[in-house]
Amino acid sequence: MTGAAAITQQPASVTVPYGTNATAKVVAQGEGLTYTWYVNNTVIEAEGNTLDAADYEGQTVFVTVTAEGIRGTLTSNEVVVDAYSDKLAAAAVDAMINAIGE
Repeated sequence: MTGAAAITQQPASVTVPYGTNATAKVVAQGEGLTYTWYVNNTVIEAEGNTLDAADYEGQTVFVTVTAEGIRGTLTSNEVVVDAYSDKLAAAAVDAMINAIGE
C-alpha cells in the first residue's frame, strides 16, 4: 500500500485573449498517479497533469487523479476556460473599411 494521495494544487479558471494558449494544471502527490481530463463531463485526450485548454473556451473543465494503492479517485475543482475576443469588433471595422473603399 502506498502513501495517501492528495491534490495539492487545484486547477484555476483562466481568462485569456482569444488565440492565446491557456492551460489548466493540477498538482497531486502520491505514487503511480494517472490523470483523466473532462470537458463538459466528457473524457478528452490529454496526458499528464496539464491540459492545453485553448480549445475549450467557455467550457467546464475538471480532472480526476488516480493513485496506486487507493480505492476510488480524487476529483479536482471544476474550472472554466474563457477567452475574450475582439473578433466582432474587428469584423465591424473590416466591413466599414470595405464600405469606404467601394
